[in-house]
Amino acid sequence: MLLKVFRTCDSFFFSLLTSFLISIYFNEGDRYNDARKKKGILWCIFFSSLTRKYAFIISCVAVSIDPFFFYIPVIDEKNKGLGIDKRVKTAALWLRVLPDAAFALHTIHSAFRICKEATKRFERLVVSFMGILIGAFLILPIPQLAIVLFFFKSGGSGHFGQRVTTVNVFLVMHYLTRVFLIYRFGNYLKYNTETWVQAPFYFFFYVLASHVLGGFWYFFSIQREISCWHQSCENAISCGATDYCSGSTSRNIIFLNELGPSNPPNATVFNFGIFLDAIQYGTTRSMHFPTKFFYCIWWGVRNLSNFGTNLQTSSYVWENCFAIIVSFIGLLLFLYLLGNLQIFMQQALTRSLDKEQSMKMKILEKEKKILEKKKEIQMCMKMHGISDDTVERILVNIRKKELEENIDGEVDVNYIFSVLDEFAKVIMRRSICWEMLKKVKELQHMNDVALRMIGGCLKPKIFKENEMVIEAGQPLNVMLIIIAGSMLAYKPIRVTTEVSPSTSFETLDKGMFVGEQLLDWAGKTKTFDDQPVSFKTIRCSKKVEAFALTVDDLKTLVLSGHIFPMNSKVGIFKIAANRKIREKLEAIFWWMAINGISDDVAIDIMHGFSQNKLKEKIDTEVDVNYIFSVLDECGRNIMRRHFCMEMLKKVKELQHMNDRELGKICDSLKPKVFEENAKVVEVGKPLNAMLYIIAGSMQAPITDAGEAAPSTSFHTFEKGMFVGEQLLYWAMKNKAFDDQPASFKTIRCTTKVEAFALTVDDMKTLVLSGDIFPMKSKVGILKIAADPKIREKLEAIFLWMAINGISDGVAIDIMHGFSQNKLKEKIDAEVDVNYIFSVLDECGRNIMRRHFCMEMLKKVKELQTMNDQALGTICDYLKPKMFEENAQVVEAGQPLNAVLYIIDGSMQAYLPIKAAGEACPSTSFETLEKGMFVGEQLLDWAAKTKTFYDQPVSFKTVRCAEKVEAFALTVNDWKTLVVSRDIFQRSSKSEV
Repeated sequence: MLLKVFRTCDSFFFSLLTSFLISIYFNEGDRYNDARKKKGILWCIFFSSLTRKYAFIISCVAVSIDPFFFYIPVIDEKNKGLGIDKRVKTAALWLRVLPDAAFALHTIHSAFRICKEATKRFERLVVSFMGILIGAFLILPIPQLAIVLFFFKSGGSGHFGQRVTTVNVFLVMHYLTRVFLIYRFGNYLKYNTETWVQAPFYFFFYVLASHVLGGFWYFFSIQREISCWHQSCENAISCGATDYCSGSTSRNIIFLNELGPSNPPNATVFNFGIFLDAIQYGTTRSMHFPTKFFYCIWWGVRNLSNFGTNLQTSSYVWENCFAIIVSFIGLLLFLYLLGNLQIFMQQALTRSLDKEQSMKMKILEKEKKILEKKKEIQMCMKMHGISDDTVERILVNIRKKELEENIDGEVDVNYIFSVLDEFAKVIMRRSICWEMLKKVKELQHMNDVALRMIGGCLKPKIFKENEMVIEAGQPLNVMLIIIAGSMLAYKPIRVTTEVSPSTSFETLDKGMFVGEQLLDWAGKTKTFDDQPVSFKTIRCSKKVEAFALTVDDLKTLVLSGHIFPMNSKVGIFKIAANRKIREKLEAIFWWMAINGISDDVAIDIMHGFSQNKLKEKIDTEVDVNYIFSVLDECGRNIMRRHFCMEMLKKVKELQHMNDRELGKICDSLKPKVFEENAKVVEVGKPLNAMLYIIAGSMQAPITDAGEAAPSTSFHTFEKGMFVGEQLLYWAMKNKAFDDQPASFKTIRCTTKVEAFALTVDDMKTLVLSGDIFPMKSKVGILKIAADPKIREKLEAIFLWMAINGISDGVAIDIMHGFSQNKLKEKIDAEVDVNYIFSVLDECGRNIMRRHFCMEMLKKVKELQTMNDQALGTICDYLKPKMFEENAQVVEAGQPLNAVLYIIDGSMQAYLPIKAAGEACPSTSFETLEKGMFVGEQLLDWAAKTKTFYDQPVSFKTVRCAEKVEAFALTVNDWKTLVVSRDIFQRSSKSEV
């Protein structure tokens, strides 16, 4: 008995040590994963140190195969002996070949590896060597072979009990160690595999436990039946007890049947306990393997699921131990599954929280990047001169999806346009390019609608540093507006006469245009075949951002009629959508021709017509009212001025007005149509409008005027005449607008009449706004002043003008367009030419320039050949300039930067010291007073220079003897005037 206990404890501690060393041994397999990728899975299984994954799989396979060895013994009912199921034996041995071979080869490989690592520490070698020996003992199916070889050995009942105990201990400890290894490998895989892999793994554990316990139950059932035989034969004579049946026996089989009852069972003779079902139902005697195999598995599943509570055991100790093991295993599996379910839920929650946290971090990171990118976009737009309010409006319209997709892109105008919606693009184009487009000479005549159409076609364009934009002699395909960076425009070699032609270049910076000659070409061309070429090679000196207007877009704009109207009526007819519209356009041009409008003016008028409006009113009769309804405001203004401007100038009450004021009246005219026999106004009734007849006629009876003539005598009003012009005199003289004049005649239309009307309400608006009928005296203008301070300042201004020789009439014309708001802002400033210019409109400034400078410019020798238009152009460039007392205007030897015309004060021009022969050269000076020029040699230089690089210098030092007011024309203005050829026309191409 002690020997049995010692063997049991020894086997138990031996198994624990084995499990520990094997776990260390297998943990070294991960470093061979790279070898598996290089040499393949078969090499890793048979020749490499196994990884945990493959060790786990082979262990599971081995443990699944091992229970088949329990089904090899079978009860020979006929001979009452222990038989062998040879088919199961053969199958079990062959099934164990693959895992045993893998472990054996693995052990051999490890032994060779240990020999190569013999120089390492001794302890590691010992542990590795022991691991190999223990692994060989544990992994190889030694207990199973014991069943085949040792269990069937013949002997007495005592020997049988020892054999059974020994085999059982080996089997139990062997399986416990195997299960422990699988558990260790399972823990490793649990944290390195997905949940969907772990769920089948735990189900496999449950089925494997049922399979193993079912095999043990079958094996123990055979042991109990043989034990029953041995117990029955202990005191019987000639029992012939033997375990293994060789085919012939002399045993007393009838005696064994009586003393070993199983069907029906007799517990008083021998109690089979939990093994009764296997013996009673013939499971231990069956040679049909599937029958007993699945029955045994069912027994294991049933008792594991209810924790062995239904097991009816005998008093046999090992039977009760087996039942306890079954109960414990069922409970442990349940707790294990429950615990792992909790772990799964915790892991799922953790993964969910981690995923949510990760998503939050990603969102925060993305929002941070988006915020940073928006700041970069904001800085970029401010760099392009967009106001803060406009930047905010644009940022609101950024498309978030596009911004997230291009979050790492470099911020430039191209990038910004890629993340904006169409509305924001329009705002950005207008903010950057609107003022630039207005400065282009070819576009200055266009209205805002046409400029908006051009702006809508502009596309952002990026050029890299040193990138070629266009080469000299190549067709111009695009017009560029530079908004950042700079380009170099090189003159072609064949044009320049310099030694190094490649160094002669012009720098094109922000705000400048490239290829603007395309606009002039598009405005004049008829066929679009004569595309202009570039006269310069243009290359980027650094990265350039620009807006581009391509030739194709320009063609589309021209052909659509939005810009550059066609040069003939045929061109406008081509725009028409259908035949009816073309017929209506022909009728409109015919009406204009009848009413004295030339083709050129008619084309200008019809440039902005609306096809949609024309289509809506396709059946309406063509008259002035209809034509106005299909035109834009620009066309209407051209038409008003064509009909009325010259006739308004002939009206007595309007003859003192300038073109600006007459234009204001024209803008207020509205077309009016009267049918035949319609009454226009009745005698004694208030006049509500002044009419200018452009077609048809009216009649007024002469008798209505108080004459003795018969009622059949009429006064006829025809084309070109006014009706109700006395309203103009009333508006000019009236102050309260209460005494509206009445008509002295009844006027009726003899034919259909077309006219332009200026209503009383429009006339009141014009007078009250100050656009017409300026006051005839300074007192009248002073009455307009809002408060006493403004009136005092106006009086000071009129006094300044009187001192400087400006008559009251001219002063009134100058001050007609002054701004009360600007005057109020600078109410405390000193009155001088600079101050007066700051409160005037452009018209008043031009009058003032011409009054002071026009006659004096005519006396300058270099300008005597010029006409009034050229001199007027020079006057438009003059700017007021103030110099304080003792201020130095220019120093001898320094370049002259401006021509000055003195209008008040005086200067002193000193000769340079080296040129004076007197004892005190600094006291030798020339006095320059009102009406004289300073730096007039710039005029001769501007007329003769070719390069503008030989800027003349002053021969005298000029200093102010007192405060000086003057008009200045700078060198840059001279350059502009000369280059634009507004003055000093060149006589040859070489000079140009």
